[in-house]
Amino acid sequence: MASPCDTQMRTRLDPVNPEDLRSAFKKLHQKLQQQGVLQKYVFFENHYLVLGDGTGIFSSTKIHCKHCCEKKLKNGQTQYYHQLLSLTIAHPEQSNVLPLCPEPIKREDGALKNDCERNAIKRLSKKLKADHPRMKFIVVEDGLYGNGPHIKLLLELDYPFIIVVKPDDHKALFKAVQEQMALVETETIETVNEQGIIRGYRFINSVPLNESHPDILVNYLNFWEIDKSGSRTNWVWITCIPLNRETVEIIEKGGRTRNTRE
Repeated sequence: MASPCDTQMRTRLDPVNPEDLRSAFKKLHQKLQQQGVLQKYVFFENHYLVLGDGTGIFSSTKIHCKHCCEKKLKNGQTQYYHQLLSLTIAHPEQSNVLPLCPEPIKREDGALKNDCERNAIKRLSKKLKADHPRMKFIVVEDGLYGNGPHIKLLLELDYPFIIVVKPDDHKALFKAVQEQMALVETETIETVNEQGIIRGYRFINSVPLNESHPDILVNYLNFWEIDKSGSRTNWVWITCIPLNRETVEIIEKGGRTRNTRE
């Protein structure tokens, strides 16, 4: 049997309320748990890694609905679009991921402004807790989510996090890290494997997130790899999980799981 074309799929699925799919996702994960599949995805201290990211699912300058977000283009046209915020359970040693119920990014009835990923993640984080109250998750996200309100929400929900940070987007954080490194001895670990690749970790605990939220203390991890040609690749994350010689490699693997699934 041939798969239906994109147009037919939209015709059938557009009228469906995304919330109606939530119970189906819950039942699917209950089955995976009962059959022992989820056990393979336990990552650290009985927690599962949850990767979050947004994606576009529709864009047009001609076709639109009342729930479309809108963007004015330079040529004067209006671009109508829908996006989706997805969450998936993943593991560094598992090639497959397990999707959780996503959250649509759309304009609600009567709304004057576009919806966005930051609003969607607020809704989705709370729904995740309601749908799976007993499951322990470590949330892995990109730099968009490294802000005070979102991190506070994750802490309130008891969700540890591993979030990418970059100097241009988190200037106050990186300044605080440099200041603390000048005052205290920074823990650094560097090893060379059989292929001649250098792997290094530099970390520091309890750094203020930013000037707006000095009360939120995060742990900073810088990881790098240098190949035999001297080419260096660098990653930086913040987390609420205490960093030490036993945990830095675990956090690094968790953070890089998102990169390998993009």
